[in-house]
Amino acid sequence: MLLDEPPPSSAQCLGVLKDGYWEETAVYVEGNDAPRVRKSSRASAADRPWALETLRREIQYLTELQEDAKALFPPVKRAWITESGAGYEIAYLSAYEDVAGRIAGGTAEHADAFQRVLAETLFHTLYHPCESADSLAKHVWKTFVHTTEQLRNLAGFHAMITADTVEVNARPSPGLEGLLREIAEKKILERLDGAKSVRLHGDLILENILVPAREDDWWKRLTFIDPVSVAGIAAGPPLFDLVKYVSYASGELLAIRSETCAASVDGERGSFAWSHEDPLLRPYAEGAWYRFFQQAYEAHHGPIDWPLYHVLDAYFSLVMAVNTEGKQQRARVLKALLALRLVLA
Repeated sequence: MLLDEPPPSSAQCLGVLKDGYWEETAVYVEGNDAPRVRKSSRASAADRPWALETLRREIQYLTELQEDAKALFPPVKRAWITESGAGYEIAYLSAYEDVAGRIAGGTAEHADAFQRVLAETLFHTLYHPCESADSLAKHVWKTFVHTTEQLRNLAGFHAMITADTVEVNARPSPGLEGLLREIAEKKILERLDGAKSVRLHGDLILENILVPAREDDWWKRLTFIDPVSVAGIAAGPPLFDLVKYVSYASGELLAIRSETCAASVDGERGSFAWSHEDPLLRPYAEGAWYRFFQQAYEAHHGPIDWPLYHVLDAYFSLVMAVNTEGKQQRARVLKALLALRLVLA
């Protein structure tokens, strides 16, 4: 049910599940009704690029799923979209936990079994042919231009963006603008518009995959939440989902989000590092949670286009760089530089 305004304020908040960058996800109850999870935009979201539009696209995505994919997501009970905000409610799945939480508790012996089910579910059910409404090559390039302009105006990043030569982890390369010019000359982005396009998850990280919390074979029943990437990607080549999934399942994205990484910028020099020796990241060591999925991807979709992979890795990093601050922002900018450098290696 799509409403013209948010639900009445009479609902009682039982607790916040996730204090997100631009949204709050909390459990609410009204009268004798069953608890619901409500994901709604914050007032500050209007100041962040893509924030409101992404949540609106997420609502559209969840309410327009094809029949066989509806069972993969909790059904939307009600939703609202206004000029200044948006939100929706789904059933509260109290007997479920996200896979990241399951991994933190120690369950590496089931890593391959989980990834096998994940691959089968995505490739054979969710990934219906679905053309993107706009050119993805143009979208990604516009995003590069937009984020670069914003970062250039921040004093701490100006040199890393504009300098002819910078050093990241003691290795020289062009600054971000120079790297992007070389990427444009190679016409790598154009390959996005010629590739097979499907309905993606769009934000495929382990926190967005729920499994039964108290079942021994927990990996057999997957429920997805929070689709659509921060810049609004819901359809495109499956490579988008692979990049996002591996970034988290390797431990790197978690290291950035939890700020357990090292990230420093000093003029034209920067350093970025993280380690599986950190207790939080140790369960993700040696590719246990992405290697089988990556192999299944190649078996189903063919060889990975590695230059395009690294371009999309940089794209996701820069999108979040302009929506975060402090160490997270530094880490994402440096990560983007390293990814683009791999494209040209």
